[in-house]
Amino acid sequence: MTARIAVSSTIEDARAKKLLQTLKGLFPEARLTNVATAAVYTIDAALTAEQIRGSAERLTNPITEQFFIGDVLAPDGYAYAIEIGYLPGVKDNLGATVQETIEDTTGRKFRDGEAVYSSRFIFFTGDISKSEVKGFARELHNPLIERSKIFKAGEKFPIVIPKVELHESTKADEVDLNVSDAELIQISKEGILGPASAKASAGRRGPLALTLQEMKTIRDYFKKLKRNPTDVELESLAGTWSEHCKH
Repeated sequence: MTARIAVSSTIEDARAKKLLQTLKGLFPEARLTNVATAAVYTIDAALTAEQIRGSAERLTNPITEQFFIGDVLAPDGYAYAIEIGYLPGVKDNLGATVQETIEDTTGRKFRDGEAVYSSRFIFFTGDISKSEVKGFARELHNPLIERSKIFKAGEKFPIVIPKVELHESTKADEVDLNVSDAELIQISKEGILGPASAKASAGRRGPLALTLQEMKTIRDYFKKLKRNPTDVELESLAGTWSEHCKH
């Protein structure tokens, strides 16, 4: 069973107020009038409805907060929302802490494959455009380790389980780096384009975080070998070279 608990403030949210001031400073032309936030905990575990409700109560300060199970309550009159959470495979410390809290509350240890994933929703009010909201998203999340999704007012908020999916195939795919600089930059920023499968459409695997010069160096090396690098080789090099992975 998958469940989602959303926790939001019932009093003035100081963090949201500060975020509004920051965004107005970064985007002075944007007619942004208000920001609201909600903390979201997505539980991928076989818990009963009673256990989920008990956990939600434990995760909420009844004096200053409210919780909702299943839905994420959006403020009246909002224009857009962004959900920000970790990419699959990235350590989620808050999710791990919430999992421990739920285990203590229910007296039940999570089994292998079960987990809690944290994310946050940010709601924006004002006469703002989607392009401006995309700018907000760029400032508010780190694409190397986080995912973001923009929603227009009225759109549903689907539950996302950022679980790593391992495919059965052990075949290493070749990656053609004999492309333009713009395409090399895209591969570095968005990742290798994975093939479509029976379960998923083709898509990027996640950033390599390499510079254009590093991408060219790898391309030139494999040119001397008269072959393309495999996806495994390229991702291994990225894991060794990229500034993100050095930290």
